[in-house]
Amino acid sequence: MSADFSASLSSVFLRALSSLSSPHSPASTQQSLLSAISDLQLLSSRVDDLALFSDNETVDDLGTKDAVYMLVDYVWGEAVGRVRTEGREERMTRLRESERHFRTFLDRVQSYGLVGEANKALFDKPIPPDFALRREVKIKQFKAEKELRARIASLLPGAAGDYELFSKLVELPSQYEEDKAREAVFCSLRLGWILALGQMRSVAEEMELLRNAPSEQSQPPGNDREWEDRSWRLDKINQVLTDVNGPLLDPQGRPLRPFTLMPSNTSSVAADRQRLQAQVFRPSHRLPTMSIDEFLAEEQRRGNLLSGGGAASENAPTSSEQMQLGTEMDGTAFADERAEEQRRKDENWAVWTESNPKGSGNRGNKG
Repeated sequence: MSADFSASLSSVFLRALSSLSSPHSPASTQQSLLSAISDLQLLSSRVDDLALFSDNETVDDLGTKDAVYMLVDYVWGEAVGRVRTEGREERMTRLRESERHFRTFLDRVQSYGLVGEANKALFDKPIPPDFALRREVKIKQFKAEKELRARIASLLPGAAGDYELFSKLVELPSQYEEDKAREAVFCSLRLGWILALGQMRSVAEEMELLRNAPSEQSQPPGNDREWEDRSWRLDKINQVLTDVNGPLLDPQGRPLRPFTLMPSNTSSVAADRQRLQAQVFRPSHRLPTMSIDEFLAEEQRRGNLLSGGGAASENAPTSSEQMQLGTEMDGTAFADERAEEQRRKDENWAVWTESNPKGSGNRGNKG
């Protein structure tokens, strides 16, 4: 190919990659996608005209600079999948187009033998349904991709994303070491192969969901959300809701607007509102209804308090001491009664000590 044509080829690819990687506002994102797709379509036609790739070639026949343009179909498939669509049929058309470009890229990379059998066994097989096996496969795939990205970063440092990496491959200077450049390009193609397989699975899953989705003809025309039956909702926005003086209930007895239940006596509405408002901000615990003195007086009235005790009770004579004092009051009937009471007490004590000699207590059932 001529030098001018080669420069034009690289400039078109760089322009497409720049349109996809540069930040855009939401309004200009779709326009940038369509512009990138147009450049990729032009680029693909030029690659075919130049016959850069052939099924009869091997990896030894593949030029390092030419191999970069294998990525055109991978980038094209990603760009098509990001285009905003209207309706299921249009989305299905875009997904089929995206799948076709991914398949072209995968077949071309594999035809040159750029993917080893180990990677095919790890990535190009159905994910097992068993959760433990699925997790093990995902971990192995993640580690393999991480190692591949680390190798690419060591060969081409400074690439912030995949599109920036592809741009660096297109702009490789002529004085770049051939072996190092060739390895960087082939590793990037293997990375694209891994990413394309993941994209293919995502496209297949989305297409399956769209095939099983309800028919669009079953929904009334208009807003996508208007077909839902929302007559039961209280927040339904219509003229009735905006009219506070309108009817509260519809003919079927369903509420048309929010309302608050109030007392039937309209004169007490303000009083109840004030009472309810006063109950909002109050302590979380019960407040006392009487003082401590009032509580003790009430408990004493109920007979729940014991009187006496203290120093006065300690200094007061015991019953035995009172009886002894009473017997000392000679010549009185009270003294005679206390003396008789003391005699009976001493007699009872003598009888008890005689029946229970000392040491006859708990003898361990020894008799």
